[in-house]
Amino acid sequence: MAKDYYDILGIKKNASQEDIKKAFRELSKKYHPDRNPGDKAAEEKFKEINEANSVLSDPEKRMKYDRGDFDDGPANSPAAAWQQYMRRRQEAARQQAMKGEDLRIKIEVGFNEIYYGTHKKIKIGKPVMCHMCHGTGSEDHDMTTCPHCHGTGIYEQVFQQGGYTEVTRTQCPHCHGSGQIIKNPCRTCNGTGYENKTCEVEFDIPAGMPDQNMLIVPGQGGESKYRGGANGDLYVYVITKPSDTGLTRDDNCNINYIAKVPFSVFVLGGDIKVPHISSQLKIHIKPGTNVGNIIRLRGKGMPDPRYDDVYGDYLVKLNVEIPDASTLTKEQKEAIKKF
Repeated sequence: MAKDYYDILGIKKNASQEDIKKAFRELSKKYHPDRNPGDKAAEEKFKEINEANSVLSDPEKRMKYDRGDFDDGPANSPAAAWQQYMRRRQEAARQQAMKGEDLRIKIEVGFNEIYYGTHKKIKIGKPVMCHMCHGTGSEDHDMTTCPHCHGTGIYEQVFQQGGYTEVTRTQCPHCHGSGQIIKNPCRTCNGTGYENKTCEVEFDIPAGMPDQNMLIVPGQGGESKYRGGANGDLYVYVITKPSDTGLTRDDNCNINYIAKVPFSVFVLGGDIKVPHISSQLKIHIKPGTNVGNIIRLRGKGMPDPRYDDVYGDYLVKLNVEIPDASTLTKEQKEAIKKF
């Protein structure tokens, strides 16, 4: 496991350089080999003290050590493997802290647009880097290094219980991940480093995208105010508008339609037309077909976004069309009674 250099020198993690020098001088005198001849434990302690001082007295090495980006053992040792694991976690936390804000919007898309796929160009409000302070959040650029995270922007907490040690790393709550403490906040952005701006974003909605699903547009969210930081992502919640012709869809890429069919067609058979995306389809109904039957037109449904040239089916449910009694002639009424 990685050595705790702060513990070796007996100092706190927010210790100043003067505190480090003072602790090193006192401990190096106490455990110096000349004062402890033949004492192997004192000799090992003296080596640890020098190793800790060589890292913590150097601001750049100290910053790497605080980020977990510092090896203290052979490349293949368990300590080095642990350091590599913690470094990956540290880097992921750092990148997340530097990333711009993720945005979420909701849009409605026409039935035909979902069938063919569409390109959208819309305007949204999103946070961008403040043009006055250039993202620093400071009115006069008078800032100091955060004493809590030593400029890393990462806040570390160590939990120990029953011999088990766990280290958690999150965005520093004191500097909000910037590594700097602002003395005079920018009056334009109130110290946040961001201001809202209306921006135009573009994205494609794939053909057959399932209804009420999320589309992720990478990099189209809020800007990052940190050098090297990635922009946030845009999450688009897509809702399919109802079709004007009564078409609906299901989760299996099928299109559904309820057709009203004259009673005579159920008995004698015949052809009917049903609406499709941009045309009509003819369906033949056999004599004696029951009300409520479903006719499946294979390959006439929504495109499957997972595959090329694969479509769902068109399911037509047959309902009887009951004529308005007030529109029937006397002869038609008599015919129905005789039937």
